[in-house]
Amino acid sequence: MSDAGQGVIQGVCWHRFDSLDAYETELRLNEGLWRARSLWSESLQTTQKQLGDFPGHCGVCQRPSVFTYSPETEEVNVREALVCAGCQLNARQRAVWAWMQHAFPTNRRWALYLTEQATRFYQASKQHWPGTRGSEYFPVSAFERLSAYVTHLLGEHEVLRWEDVCRLSLKDQSIDGLVCLEILEHVPDYEAAVAEFLRVLKPGGQLIITVPFLDRTHETLVRARLNEQGEIEHLCPPEYHGDPVDGEGILAYYHFGWDLLDRLREVGFSQAQWCVPWAPSMGLFSRLWTLVAVR
Repeated sequence: MSDAGQGVIQGVCWHRFDSLDAYETELRLNEGLWRARSLWSESLQTTQKQLGDFPGHCGVCQRPSVFTYSPETEEVNVREALVCAGCQLNARQRAVWAWMQHAFPTNRRWALYLTEQATRFYQASKQHWPGTRGSEYFPVSAFERLSAYVTHLLGEHEVLRWEDVCRLSLKDQSIDGLVCLEILEHVPDYEAAVAEFLRVLKPGGQLIITVPFLDRTHETLVRARLNEQGEIEHLCPPEYHGDPVDGEGILAYYHFGWDLLDRLREVGFSQAQWCVPWAPSMGLFSRLWTLVAVR
């Protein structure tokens, strides 16, 4: 991982920032570029004439594909939609994949850990990087259902693993990379989780995170918290995100700001940056913020 700046990696133009100040400076210096990119994303559905798909090249499938979205919505969700017809991964997942291809080239075997296992993203990662392990956090009542789905995705050899990201069972400095997608905002004590991530990563290992991100705000928005009795206190109207384990969804405690970089540096990461890709030909538009930190 290099210093903050801009570079093309695996056909994707990545912008990397160490702070909100650096990001705002970039926006001022290249206002027209960033505005044009934002407008392109916002007008995607209109330019596609309500077709519900966008043709391009998938970096996961490594071939031409079509990225689908709902033509009924007023605006295309360029983060969670644009699902590849081949690998079934959305734009956010495919952006992370592009960074992983750069960070973990297949000329050696990597020990990777994903905080998910019953997903298409884990399936693709396991096939591409055989040294990948994963886990889920679920109630006992969901074990049989999740275990059956993992077997369906990956075969009888794959055993469903339960892990708490605040108390991982992994050994110290045992993995090269840890990928945590859309999980941290649901962890009340997220600082304990990132400390665990640091503990299990090898020196030079990379942590890759996606979370709800307020890209023009330094301070993280605390939406809910646990009081001394362990009860949930809502500081904002409750927000629940889709959860394959619980149909009622899972509570979001945070929308993170740029200060998440500070928290990572404080626990001991040597580098931490917010990175944003741009690759229209690969169905990767704006708002695909990805946090990358190095132990």
